[in-house]
Amino acid sequence: MHVCMFIWNFRPGPQGGAEHQCWKLARELVRQGVECTVLTRRSLLRSPRREETEGVHIRRIGLFGPLRTRMDRWRDRWRDRHGGDDGHTSSGTENVRAHGPLSLFRTIDYLCFLVSAYRYFEQHRKTIDLIHVHGEYWMAGFARHFGLKWRIPVLMKEALCPVFRPTNRDVPGWRRWERLRTNHWYAAMHAGIRSELMERGVPGDRIFDVPNGVDMPGERSALESPVALCASNFTQGAAHKGFDLLFRAWAGVAGTLDGVRLVIAGRGSMQAWRQYAEDTGCGDSIEFAGHVNDMDQIYLKAAVLLLPSRMEGISNTLLEAQSYGIPAVAFDLPGNRAVIEPGLNGEIVASEDHEAMAAAATRLLGDKRLRKRMGDAARERAEETFAMPVVASRMKTVYTDIIRKNDYEL
Repeated sequence: MHVCMFIWNFRPGPQGGAEHQCWKLARELVRQGVECTVLTRRSLLRSPRREETEGVHIRRIGLFGPLRTRMDRWRDRWRDRHGGDDGHTSSGTENVRAHGPLSLFRTIDYLCFLVSAYRYFEQHRKTIDLIHVHGEYWMAGFARHFGLKWRIPVLMKEALCPVFRPTNRDVPGWRRWERLRTNHWYAAMHAGIRSELMERGVPGDRIFDVPNGVDMPGERSALESPVALCASNFTQGAAHKGFDLLFRAWAGVAGTLDGVRLVIAGRGSMQAWRQYAEDTGCGDSIEFAGHVNDMDQIYLKAAVLLLPSRMEGISNTLLEAQSYGIPAVAFDLPGNRAVIEPGLNGEIVASEDHEAMAAAATRLLGDKRLRKRMGDAARERAEETFAMPVVASRMKTVYTDIIRKNDYEL
């Protein structure tokens, strides 16, 4: 079986949750006997166009990816110098159209990628058994075009609610890709996504329930010190990640308990949030660690995970924390409920209720026995349900079912 993973960004370039999941899944599928090729854009000049890592074939295509990556970094540095995110808007590009020369450049970049992808699929159409699309919505429609043309089934990983959000309008042919993206096989990460897909007219037998997975570490946190952790992507803004709620919640925790500390790790500008923390009166109890390549030591020292996101699929950070035996406090989102059983391995609080998050975090940080009990349950649940070998085996079964059905027209 040869599966082509189709994704916009990939290691070692810009990476978020989808990119990490794609890599971990492909690597584990290779171990389980599946041939995997990752087709992605070349985002860094130092990245070879052809590479094989741990058995995974990586093909990087397009012409202007490195320049666009550099422009994005210049933009991030400018935001860092000028205060960054205002606290309520996302800096992501999904559903946003640039203007003027920037829009033209992005359209040319996308066009080069599309042409390169067309050539790749045309050359390898006889050897690819299935295309698995991660991330960008327009890529699902584009892949579906080739699936229909060359009778290759396409599986779309649906990660967020609401489903079928508007696609990126800088992409040439976006209207066609938007129409085609709704007619696929789907991998739904949790029951909320399945329900929304069915409400939008997708038959239930086209949807497979497959969560995100996690690599299980050899060690787990001792949960000794009253240290809370928030690991997130600061390039995505508060509208997605809820950083404003995090600091308001932490102000309540720090005002109640002595000696507590919050460690914040992640990619992107934190300058504006440092000032926000100072303004809320909790800056002295927060450590801004920035981007951390090796998170092991961060997790091993943490006692509680705080997940303030307003929108998530199944958070990689949440799964990783659970794998280290760290209980979590998160808002009431379907993806969080797929992982956390309230009172067992963490706590779920009402969305937007930073006071409830503060109360739950205070309870856990102040009770070592409680967090030890929840931490044990977190580790056990991660091993049984979300360990990457378990998830990859499920995905392999999904691939086999789709290929065997031989139903390309749907």
